Amino acid sequence: MTIIVPFRQRETHLAQFLPHMRAYLPHADIVVVEQEEGKPFNRGKLINIGFLETRAAFFVAHDVDILPIEVNYDPRSGVTQLASSKIQRSGYLGGVTKFDAVTFEKVGGYHNDYFHRAEDNELMFNLKRLDIPVVNRFGTFRELPHPRTGPEFIPELWEKAQRPRDIQDQLSVCQYEVISRREYGGPIHLIVSI
Repeated sequence: MTIIVPFRQRETHLAQFLPHMRAYLPHADIVVVEQEEGKPFNRGKLINIGFLETRAAFFVAHDVDILPIEVNYDPRSGVTQLASSKIQRSGYLGGVTKFDAVTFEKVGGYHNDYFHRAEDNELMFNLKRLDIPVVNRFGTFRELPHPRTGPEFIPELWEKAQRPRDIQDQLSVCQYEVISRREYGGPIHLIVSI
C-alpha cells in the first residue's frame, strides 16, 4: 500500500501527519509530492505524479490535514472513498480516496488542468461516464484545522467538471519535472515543478 500526499505550504500538518501515519500504517510507503511555488495548487496533478513515480498496485490519495482514527485501508480493486464530507453530502470524492492501479489507469487519472478546486468533482463525473462505481467505506478521521482560501463552491468549475475530457488519459499527458527527491529510509519526498 502506498499513501500519496499532495502537498504545499502545510509544514505543521506534515509534521503531525507523518508520525501519525507511520504509527497507523507502519508497513505503508508514504510519498509526499510537494508542488514548488509559482502556480496555484494542483492537487489532482500531484496525485497523478505520485502514481507515475511509484506505479503502486494500490494507493490512497490522502490529504495531509486528515488523520485516521478508525479506517480500513486494506487494498481492494476499484475506487473506495474513505472520508466523508460535511460540505458535499452526496457524490463526494476527495480527502482520502483509495485506488487500484488498473482502475486508476483506466480512468486516466485526475485531470491535470484543475487548479485550486474541483479536481475531485471532475474525476467523479469521469468515473460515472465510464461506469466505474465508487464504494463508500467511510472511516473516522480527525481533521487538522486550516484556513479556507476562496469559496468552497465555484459554479463555473462545477459546470466545467461535468464536461467530457478532450483527452481521456490525463496520465499520458501529465508533464512535470522532479526538482528533488529525498529518501531517508522512511517517506519519499518529491518536490516537483508542474
